[in-house]
Amino acid sequence: MSGEGCNMFKKISEMHEGFCISHHHIQFTQAEKDFRTLAMIEEVNEYMNAETKAEELDALVDVVIFALGTAERQGMLDVFKSAYLRVMKANSKKIVGGNAKRNNFQIDLVKPEGWEPASLEDLVESSKQIEMNFGE
Repeated sequence: MSGEGCNMFKKISEMHEGFCISHHHIQFTQAEKDFRTLAMIEEVNEYMNAETKAEELDALVDVVIFALGTAERQGMLDVFKSAYLRVMKANSKKIVGGNAKRNNFQIDLVKPEGWEPASLEDLVESSKQIEMNFGE
């Protein structure tokens, strides 16, 4: 059980389709964004308060499920992998060090001078176009 054949994107899409809550069925609203933000915070809090490795793992999986579910609900699941790879490439140009915003933990990744974030605008525009095409 090492995850062979596990396509998380497909599983999220299937779950949302099964409950008729995919972005094809229901429009994403600010109220849902607020709900999903609180849900992800709740899962992070569960991780922080976990007392066993199993509880930590459960909370981490739930964070990923809510994050991918939110991407699906916003019609961005189709571009998520490309966005992930771009963000990872940009993050690989950071340096190891302390970040005052996060208690100066010394194995954080921090932005060096001149660091540029990943550009995702074309993916968002592409996603909007795909969403508009589905609506026709």
